[in-house]
Amino acid sequence: MFKILIVKLGAIGDAIMASTIVPEARRIHPNAHITWLCGTEIVDLVNTFKGVDDVVSIDNRGLAGGKLDKAKTVLSAWQKLKGERFDLIITAHSDSRYLLLTKFVSANERRSFGGRALIPGRYHATEYARLVSGMDDSIEMEFPFAESNIVATPSDMILLAPGGAKNIMMSSSLRRWNIEYYVALAKMLIDKGFNVGLVGSNGDLWAQEAFYGLNVTSFIGKTTIPELMALIGGAKAVVSHDSGTMHIAYYMGRPLVSIFGATSPNSFTPKNVSYLSAQLPCSPCYDGKNYAACSDNICMQRVTPEMVIERLSQIIDLY
Repeated sequence: MFKILIVKLGAIGDAIMASTIVPEARRIHPNAHITWLCGTEIVDLVNTFKGVDDVVSIDNRGLAGGKLDKAKTVLSAWQKLKGERFDLIITAHSDSRYLLLTKFVSANERRSFGGRALIPGRYHATEYARLVSGMDDSIEMEFPFAESNIVATPSDMILLAPGGAKNIMMSSSLRRWNIEYYVALAKMLIDKGFNVGLVGSNGDLWAQEAFYGLNVTSFIGKTTIPELMALIGGAKAVVSHDSGTMHIAYYMGRPLVSIFGATSPNSFTPKNVSYLSAQLPCSPCYDGKNYAACSDNICMQRVTPEMVIERLSQIIDLY
């Protein structure tokens, strides 16, 4: 039996893009046994990926702390994987420090990005999948995601995701579309007779307050990741900036309008996803680790609710 270990701790969007590793691994090694090492915040997500045989999770909050916290996280990975032996370990992180998580795990071969940042403008899901074969050439390919075991819950709702863009390691507020624009969009959709829902995690409850008085249904902080996937999977459409919700929407095959500014849609979405971007000279300004100094994300302000309504009308019937 060919044993493969995938190391990808988080976050939601990164894990969905990295799921391309699973079907590519099964294509090359049909009878492989695949284990995924992830962080506790996405363990429920990884458990929905068909083709993953075992999921090993660690509490990776310590990676955002001091040296002692980081050391404890690394030690917990060593303990969870103690005595294991793999034919191939794939570390799907650009930061070479993640290699420490499997430093003492026996493996015939190891593949990673070698400490380099993911190439700007190149879809990350493609880069992850290429780690399986170790080949990186000029042939343009699209790799499938791992299939999901989630059954969608059909509804007539248009879902908005006003929060997100935040994980254990960092907060990326520059990615967010203005909350006032989301409120204005909700009003427009309600006036057209649509049911509007809000989605997000417990950390997005701040955004819910802006919609008080509007006839919207809030699911913010009320769903597990699998429940959110089922909800999104049955929605009429989804509007989101670059966030975990955006990734879930295209992964679940729903009509989606994504809004980009500081980050590149070419890096974070498949080619078939409809996106809006002001395409300013300073955008995108994210290099995979840091954002350019910016006190006002004008790139997101230039994308108006009217523009989103128009784009929505091109992918679903609004009139």
